[in-house]
Amino acid sequence: MRAVEEEVHVQLSGGTPQVLLWRARRYRVSGVLDEWRAAGRWWRRDPPRDYWLLRAGPLTAEVYHVRSAAGDAWVLSRLAD
Repeated sequence: MRAVEEEVHVQLSGGTPQVLLWRARRYRVSGVLDEWRAAGRWWRRDPPRDYWLLRAGPLTAEVYHVRSAAGDAWVLSRLAD
């Protein structure tokens, strides 16, 4: 997988990602391959992140959701090569 680390918009249904909007393209999620929570870098007081490994159109994408005092954000972390 290659690192991307770009903001992505995610549409949810029942708490599960259904659509990724990235670089002005829409990718419908056809499957959730895995999901997990990482505690974050506690020594930097980073908030925990919720990760999802998704099949979305032609993409296999790892995205994460982070909640912080600054607000919520979704990030496209990595893509399968």
